[in-house]
Amino acid sequence: MYKKATELDENRPEYLKNRDELDESKALLDVDRLEYHEFRPELYKKAMELDENRPEYPKNRLELDKKATELHKN
Repeated sequence: MYKKATELDENRPEYLKNRDELDESKALLDVDRLEYHEFRPELYKKAMELDENRPEYPKNRLELDKKATELHKN
């Protein structure tokens, strides 16, 4: 039991180092999350613009399906 506790104590500096790295990574993720929320209105606006263009997509898809069918027949 004492031997196991000694081994664990020897690994503790490595654990603390890894914990510091994890804390630093978490802080970076928090910064990224804040930046994402800043850009979110812009992303939403872009999505709305894409939705406005969506009626063109099914029309183009039907044309592509028709061309593919013609090519398949030949």
